[in-house]
Amino acid sequence: MIAVRVENTKDFMNQLLKKEVFNSFQVRALSITTFTTFDINGVLNKPYFDDFNEERNYCLWEELQPYALEIIKGNKSPKHIKIVFSANEQLLNMVSPKASALFMNINFDEGRLIATSGLSLKTFELDKSVDFIWDEWVSQFFNRNGINLLEIENED
Repeated sequence: MIAVRVENTKDFMNQLLKKEVFNSFQVRALSITTFTTFDINGVLNKPYFDDFNEERNYCLWEELQPYALEIIKGNKSPKHIKIVFSANEQLLNMVSPKASALFMNINFDEGRLIATSGLSLKTFELDKSVDFIWDEWVSQFFNRNGINLLEIENED
């Protein structure tokens, strides 16, 4: 697992809310606090659709992005944002067939934006190679998209 601080919050939020950088990620959970807290469970309600034929169980960021932008836009910054992204099936299989889920968490609080990675394996293993592969993929993803990261300093 990696935990890093995003250097340029404004640029990151622009990419998150107005660009396609995160569109292929599934959203497990989204919480935004402005004048109230908006909690969105990312689970798809498949019976709502007349002809939904995809295997996925969660909304994609591209489907929730306009709603998140609508909640956030205005003169004041949100107090808190938490997004739990997970890799789509294609990325999951590319990283490792041993993984049941690969997570990228975004947490904005008090003007600081922290990104963490995590995963869930299908079976318990002492081998941490899948963790390292996913952490490296997340770091490269941020780097490819011009998102500068800083190590989190101990604040004791």
